[in-house]
Amino acid sequence: MTSPDFETHKIICPECGTVNSVMSNAIMVTTPIDCSKCRLPLGMWGEARTKYGTLPAALPEGA
Repeated sequence: MTSPDFETHKIICPECGTVNSVMSNAIMVTTPIDCSKCRLPLGMWGEARTKYGTLPAALPEGA
């Protein structure tokens, strides 16, 4: 499925450098985001995606 509803964003932790993948269809802008490795709070999804994030990655064809 290659719908924009299933965009994957990458949030990079400023503390440990871990790249955290977040499916934007699964959360609200007020959902708190923590690093999956060091557990550093990265903020709410709405702010974390603009502060630490990258552009959404498209899903591979046939996914």
